[in-house]
Amino acid sequence: MLIYRWTAIGWPHKIERQMEQTYEQLDQDEDRFRKLQGSDQANFNDRLDTLQVRDSNRSSLMSY
Repeated sequence: MLIYRWTAIGWPHKIERQMEQTYEQLDQDEDRFRKLQGSDQANFNDRLDTLQVRDSNRSSLMSY
């Protein structure tokens, strides 16, 4: 019976530790994904700029 008592007492602490670890992992994941999103956004903007330049060059060639 003593082992069940300690198990019942220990479970809330175990759950709290697991929650803290999960929140820390989520924060790390969110930071990593934000950095990736910023990098992806910058790459997208660069490609978009390139396409706009190409399109304006083509338009100027077609108008002659």
